[in-house]
Amino acid sequence: MDWGRIGRVLSSRRAIETEVHDELSFHIEGRIRELVAEGWSEGEARKHVLERFGDVEAFAAACRSYDTQRAEREGWKMKMDGWLRDGRMALRTMQRQKGFTSVVVFTLALGIGATTAVFSVVEGVLLRPLPFPAPDRLAVVWQNDRATGTVRENASVADYYDYVERSETFGVLAMHGQGTAVLSRADSDPLQLNSAVVSQSLADVLGISMQVGRSFRPEEDVPDGPDVAILSDRLWRDAFGADPSVVGRTITIGEVGVEVVGVLPSHVEYPAATTDIWMPIQQDRLAASRQSHWVRVVGRLAPERSLEAAQAEMVAIMADLEIEYPEANTNRGAFVELMSDVGRGDVRLTLWVLFGAVLAVLAIACVNVANLLLARGAGRSRELALLAAVGASSSQITRRFFVEGVLFTLVSVGLGIALAAGGVRTLSGLAPPSLLLLGEPSVNAPVLGFTLVISIAICLGFGFLPTIQARRIDLQTHLKEGRTADRAPTALRLRRLLVGGQLALAVVLLLGASLLITTVQNLQAVDPGFRAENSVRVDFALPASYAESMQTYPDWPRVHQLVADMESGVEAIPGVRSASVILNHSLDPGFTNSFRIEGQSYDPTHGEMTTRLVSPSYFETAGLTLASGRLLDDGDRADAPFAILLNETAANRYFPDGDALGQRIAFWGPLFREVVGIVKDERVHGLTAEVPPAMYVSLLQAPPRPGRVTLLARTEVSPLSIVEGIRTVVRGIDPSIPVFNVATMEETLDQAMARERFASTVLTIFAAVALFLALLGVHGVLAYLVAQRGHEVGVRMALGATRRDVVGMVLRQGASMTSIGIVGGVAA
Repeated sequence: MDWGRIGRVLSSRRAIETEVHDELSFHIEGRIRELVAEGWSEGEARKHVLERFGDVEAFAAACRSYDTQRAEREGWKMKMDGWLRDGRMALRTMQRQKGFTSVVVFTLALGIGATTAVFSVVEGVLLRPLPFPAPDRLAVVWQNDRATGTVRENASVADYYDYVERSETFGVLAMHGQGTAVLSRADSDPLQLNSAVVSQSLADVLGISMQVGRSFRPEEDVPDGPDVAILSDRLWRDAFGADPSVVGRTITIGEVGVEVVGVLPSHVEYPAATTDIWMPIQQDRLAASRQSHWVRVVGRLAPERSLEAAQAEMVAIMADLEIEYPEANTNRGAFVELMSDVGRGDVRLTLWVLFGAVLAVLAIACVNVANLLLARGAGRSRELALLAAVGASSSQITRRFFVEGVLFTLVSVGLGIALAAGGVRTLSGLAPPSLLLLGEPSVNAPVLGFTLVISIAICLGFGFLPTIQARRIDLQTHLKEGRTADRAPTALRLRRLLVGGQLALAVVLLLGASLLITTVQNLQAVDPGFRAENSVRVDFALPASYAESMQTYPDWPRVHQLVADMESGVEAIPGVRSASVILNHSLDPGFTNSFRIEGQSYDPTHGEMTTRLVSPSYFETAGLTLASGRLLDDGDRADAPFAILLNETAANRYFPDGDALGQRIAFWGPLFREVVGIVKDERVHGLTAEVPPAMYVSLLQAPPRPGRVTLLARTEVSPLSIVEGIRTVVRGIDPSIPVFNVATMEETLDQAMARERFASTVLTIFAAVALFLALLGVHGVLAYLVAQRGHEVGVRMALGATRRDVVGMVLRQGASMTSIGIVGGVAA
């Protein structure tokens, strides 16, 4: 071994400086002595040598720099050699102890994979920023209704224009609404589209530019303006093959030729992920009804203006509008919310609970591995004592264990990421569609960064845990007695407490999962107010060509004929018992309307009532129960007295004396309609929400306008088996009408419980994994304790203890750990 090289590497800077000074002095003084021997005087010789040598200090500095760099290089090389040597030894140890390695790697991989998968959902749904410039400056201006307690309602077009005129906290505002459209194609069936009607300023609010073409111009967003459209990236690629020349081309929407002026960027899916096409809203401020709240208002905050300032300003504006327009704006206020928070509040608690649960699983996995490493470290105490005896420093021992921890973690992380990729697919399959609309989970860079952080934490913990244990070794005792285990009471108590903590976390997860399962079971027992079995719903788009004059409303013979033909045609399909055309199915909340009760002054505290436009056969098809009075029937036509039904909630709220039948209610103008019947409540907002007051109006007296309409059918056969027959019927009536959104009502009802079922399923899986890992921990510690007390057990049995006594002793130890875990978990 080159001890000189090692000495140089370990020398301090002062030693290097001394060495350089001595080396230079040796050469200078040697040359001076040579010249003196040749007859020079010492002074002349010194002067001559120094002149020939040059700047001694500069040369000495260069030598010191060179030696320092060389020492550093050699030092790094020695350190790398040491790391590589420890790495090779760790790999040999892992290969030699395959069982131990497999258990540690699988346990860690399971915890890391599950945590990464759940965090990918949290990141995709809650943490991922909106794909727009400065997303923290984007806000939604909602209206609220103090009478009903709602805080997120759409605005009217007239209110929007007042916002634009009076607001100073927003740099730019826009409005948009959603609907449906039909793309007519000569070479194939019509394509149903999810459309958005938007104000010209929406692209400016979002801060986006079209990837092809341009945005809308101001002159295009006016009443009777040109028919233009902007395509989504998905529609552009699927229907037009990503052909840039589609810009400037005229396409047919319904029966109207529309010029394509642009294509949205691929990252923009707004107002919803399913939006296919933008069209200008073209709303007139003066002609728009202030009582019709159907547009969402979005805006970009002005520079140096806060969300709080915008909230205060909008509240003041709505207070002024309430005074100016009491008929339409009484009790209406404003609520300003960051666009990034819209929709996330409903799922935030669920996802953070699941994330907390999976962190508990990771903690249990880490505790298991910690116990295994502590047990193995106790078994390696003699090896550590020998290393210390032959001169290994504490830093070298630390490095050896740290390298082992790094290798364990690296292998576990690799396997964990692979498990996470499968876990993301599983979670995406279990998650309700409404959750994934907020963001598609994926194992992307932020998720991998999170995995890296927790991996580093695990690596540091497992790398230094055995080191701490090694520092407590009594070197002399281990070398003299050859003891290979650590029987310190504190170490044993620590392991028992760790296992108790594992069990406590597992109990918490089990109790949480059982509560969620009970919630789902209770929801399944809730009466939705309709019969979901053997029924199927399909949506179809009523084309714009069916629009008739409002002067003749509700006498629209083309729409009435279409409804009658569809119902009779579907009822003629073998296996169909009844069919009805409705605007919203039983779990679609639809829309609300303000109303007036005849003989009473307008009461703003009544709020608005959910309005259900249905054909008379709906009550039989959906299985609604009549509470009193009569149902709507075919006699309730456009030329007959107008009639409505109320649900029990509306009847009890607005007519507490029980005299709802015969009362008259007006909405959509001064026309009053007589209450002819009361039906049992439908839970249109889902099984967990309160039933809103609702009124039912016949489509014969309130025909639908162009847009999305639903057909509901009850069958005596498998509901999905008649879907193709429905398509054939619709195609025979009008080939331009597409059918879409096919689902059974049982599927729809299941989706109403999807979030609770998703949470309970995932939490149950985590609880099962946690319990499995905790039981492994109990087994491992008990096995370790029995192994350590082997000599004691032998002595006990030699003195007369029976097998039952020994088993009882072990079971008592396990019971103590289990009791700690159960009590702690129940308390938590």
